[in-house]
Amino acid sequence: MIRTISVDEEGARRDIDIYSEEGFRLLSGLWARSGWSQRTYHEIAWLGVPIWQLPQDMMMMQELIWKLRPDVIVETGLALGGSAIFYASLLELIGHGHVISVEVMVQKPVRSTVAAHPLGKRTTQIEGSSIDDDIVARVRGMIDADARVLVVLDSNHTRAHVRQELEKYSPFVGPDGYLVVFDGNMETLSDAADGSPEWIDDNPAAATRDFLADHPEFEVDSHYNRLGATYCPDGFLRRRGEGTSELARRSADAQEAAVRAAARRFETPKAKLERALVEERQRHEHAEKKLREDVASLQAKLDRLYASSTWRAGRLVARVAGPFRRSR
Repeated sequence: MIRTISVDEEGARRDIDIYSEEGFRLLSGLWARSGWSQRTYHEIAWLGVPIWQLPQDMMMMQELIWKLRPDVIVETGLALGGSAIFYASLLELIGHGHVISVEVMVQKPVRSTVAAHPLGKRTTQIEGSSIDDDIVARVRGMIDADARVLVVLDSNHTRAHVRQELEKYSPFVGPDGYLVVFDGNMETLSDAADGSPEWIDDNPAAATRDFLADHPEFEVDSHYNRLGATYCPDGFLRRRGEGTSELARRSADAQEAAVRAAARRFETPKAKLERALVEERQRHEHAEKKLREDVASLQAKLDRLYASSTWRAGRLVARVAGPFRRSR
């Protein structure tokens, strides 16, 4: 059994335990690079439509969308339409939301496939460059002022283009919202058979770092890179909010309720009885706590009333007794 992997660092060899955190990250990166070279991501379809993405990234996008419950998802880069249908399927489960896809040239077969799909009703395609000001204005015109927006950038992957996209679409994202930049892994693929030496500096990850240096209101959320293998390293950007936002609270409550509901479907009769007893005990404890709080509040009011009455009685006595004291 293989337990370690050897790496050369500046001429020195070092063995890394594959079961360690460092080993996991190293192997994940190698697997993602090798899989990209083999075009394994071309083998995936979502509900019948090809989606050129890494499954790990799609799972993280699913978590993010369920958490945010956005009203609108703006994606730049439609490709074969699979990502638009993927996002639309999640919005369908949530019960609201629309996907706006911007593509420099929407191929007729792609447009037809998306339009004919059962989830195509939740999508709109806009043809044109994602950094064209008229296109950006058109997208903005389709979004309500108070809408929760998730932005996904996955079109032209040059550093200059992505940098402009970040500037033009980041204002769509509100506090605690997210902007996701795909294909930052290009900078690790410059030596791949189908890669390019220019990718070392000319890639979405470099554009993201440039953007973050100028926009401290955004930060990398590494939680969505925790599966290791990814095509968007440090690409999940969160706009900072003040404290725990109402959005975060609602999403946490919704996830907790969904977990509870799912668990109850598989409960045994004994587990149901035990849960009912626990819930009944909790209701009694809550009622008892509320009663204690009400009694304490009432007592405080009585104390204040007594103090006020005593003070007023003292004033009255002083006024009545005053003349007698002066006459003496």
